[in-house]
Amino acid sequence: MPYSPLTHDSVFLHVFGEPEGLPLLESLVNAHFEAVGLPLVHKLQLQPRELPPGHNGEKLALVDILAEDETGRIVNVEVQTTRKPAYFERALFYWARIFARQLPAGDEYDQLRPVISLNFLEYEISRNGPWLHHISLPHTSHLGFIFVELPKLLRSPGRGSMLKKALLWGRFLERPDVTPPSGPAELVAMLGATKKRMEAYMRIAPEVYDEIRRSMALHDIASYKGEAFRDGEATGGHREQRKIAQRLKDRNMSTAEIAEITGLPLAEVMNL
Repeated sequence: MPYSPLTHDSVFLHVFGEPEGLPLLESLVNAHFEAVGLPLVHKLQLQPRELPPGHNGEKLALVDILAEDETGRIVNVEVQTTRKPAYFERALFYWARIFARQLPAGDEYDQLRPVISLNFLEYEISRNGPWLHHISLPHTSHLGFIFVELPKLLRSPGRGSMLKKALLWGRFLERPDVTPPSGPAELVAMLGATKKRMEAYMRIAPEVYDEIRRSMALHDIASYKGEAFRDGEATGGHREQRKIAQRLKDRNMSTAEIAEITGLPLAEVMNL
């Protein structure tokens, strides 16, 4: 299963979650809003990522990117690289915290603005079904969730003009090293600018590269275990450790790192 530097937390935040990256964020959001039929955003402004609790003892929430457009509509953009228990419940918790904190005492409910949660997942929710999911409530535009299954998107044939921009963005998020196919000139320019911001960040923060390589290795391990579970294989044990070690070796990871991650003796890793 792919794992992209662009979906690594710190890289994603630098590329899309700083003022210089707002045009890129707007393009990314609008591609998916257009795909599900939501009004496009304009003139996004970043908002604090920390969502403090309203009362003592309540849980603190920290989102990936939070922005507000010129109409007051709020967009929360999240990237999730590994399958976590209760991720959808967490997404709903974030949405509720963002939505509820809009309204000061004395204001009427018609002052509330929509909150849309856009989630990029580096895993598949299920083997079947679409890669793009839009969840909303009838009779109101104020609740919206979009979930994008990036690995499944890569297998999509790419039919449908409404989905084209979202497909191009999704494939680019997963494979920023691959030259994107022809598309709208403005979008191609945005993808190019995104790649430049990613590469610039990797140069000024070279330690992130090692962190990303390690995250990719751990993601690969989680992916392998998931595949083994689905295929009915026994997980754990020496045999699985060797298979994981071989995969990491194919990624050109050092033997010392492989031994540390898998728990295998260094000599055994060297002889694979």
